[in-house]
Amino acid sequence: MEKQDPYSAEALFATYKTAIYQFVYRYCQDEQMSFDLVQDTFVRFSKYRGRFDERKSSIKPIYSEWLISL
Repeated sequence: MEKQDPYSAEALFATYKTAIYQFVYRYCQDEQMSFDLVQDTFVRFSKYRGRFDERKSSIKPIYSEWLISL
């Protein structure tokens, strides 16, 4: 069995989808809109992943602040 890259899109989605959903839901108070915004966040992640600068992140896993900023 291959070990999954902890920074792969699938691993990051599994790790952060709930936190991002909760963050978004607090602001919009709409379940469907929150799900849509989580999906949009990960679409943007796929598009802009090459721009990520891990030196600017202060916590591990390194993508958390950057994902929420999308």
